[in-house]
Amino acid sequence: MSKFKEIANTKNHDEYKNNQDIFSHTADESSSQNMVDSYLVLLYKIIGFNLASNNKCIDVGCGAGYIAGAFNRVKINMDALEYSDDAIKILKENNSSLNIIQGDMLKFKEDNKYDLIFSREVYLITRVNSFTEQYQVISNMIDSLKPGGVFMLVGSDISFPHCMDYNLMINIYRKDDRLCLVSEKYYEVIFNKLHKYIFNKLSYKVLKLIFFPLIWYKKKYKKWASQYIIVFKKKK
Repeated sequence: MSKFKEIANTKNHDEYKNNQDIFSHTADESSSQNMVDSYLVLLYKIIGFNLASNNKCIDVGCGAGYIAGAFNRVKINMDALEYSDDAIKILKENNSSLNIIQGDMLKFKEDNKYDLIFSREVYLITRVNSFTEQYQVISNMIDSLKPGGVFMLVGSDISFPHCMDYNLMINIYRKDDRLCLVSEKYYEVIFNKLHKYIFNKLSYKVLKLIFFPLIWYKKKYKKWASQYIIVFKKKK
């Protein structure tokens, strides 16, 4: 069995057992609102995305659910999907008020249903390099978007080279007739730390130029993983 299928078919999450160190594997409450504020800067100010008041959204692989909860607090109607029994237990313990769905990311496909699909640091993306299966997962996400909808993927190279080939995925999907936009790899850390200073794509690029030497240094000498935000927008 491939590493991708091994992870995809695991019905437990050992790091979630007994609440031991769970927040090294999922976003905690204190950081989630800041993350969401930064994601909205990217969506609204750079992508030019608009959400209706009756929007339908989902966080796929939501962990403890704090990011989904933060989205809900800003009137983005975010469901919370997780797969493993241990993850569902943690999710219910920490954010039981969410609309919780137990489902398989590998089989997730609900045509033309969602305005926004969000997924951050799911092992199937960040811990294995399995292009065929990862391509299909993203294709299903795109099919699940309403016309004009957005899939926001946050992934990292923490296990490089055992992670998604982000550049290849971007290049392939930029040729996809279903999409009107596949973004560059935006550095999540810049949005998280400096989103109050990002007003458009140009201001992000200026901050990237300023921050890039530090990012390069930390990656080279401190074995630090870069986290990337990639946006896929479906044609209307």
